[in-house]
Amino acid sequence: MYPLQFRGNAGPTASEDEVGRVWMATSVDGFVESFTVKWPFDRERVRQFTTISVLNALRLRLDSRQ
Repeated sequence: MYPLQFRGNAGPTASEDEVGRVWMATSVDGFVESFTVKWPFDRERVRQFTTISVLNALRLRLDSRQ
């Protein structure tokens, strides 16, 4: 099992976080990697890019184990 996490504000309005700011994290073999991004997109694109990015981060971590 490889835990993934993301949190942020996809918009359209700001609550406690800046619109488009997203924090993401992956965990592989007990090693946690986290990062933040600020997407300049609308709500739907922020959600799409976040999903793609966190899955890509997991893929890269798994590839680096080989």
